[in-house]
Amino acid sequence: MSVSAASAAFWSDVFTPEFHGYSDGYTMVNGSFGMKWSDGAITTLVKVTNLFNQSIQQHIFGDILRRTVVGEVRFSL
Repeated sequence: MSVSAASAAFWSDVFTPEFHGYSDGYTMVNGSFGMKWSDGAITTLVKVTNLFNQSIQQHIFGDILRRTVVGEVRFSL
């Protein structure tokens, strides 16, 4: 588990004044879970970003971040 937080921020370094403005503060919780198999030769993982599925916009004109779930399998040769 990990938790990150950011307070509201004013952005004026981008483009022209109509793009300047405040982004809201947010707290984002991420988590992951994994298992090793076959004496550690195979590892499976599930990683979740934005566990509580909040609408998060990190920059005044940036994308809206929602929950992301990624599955991963690693093989050791």
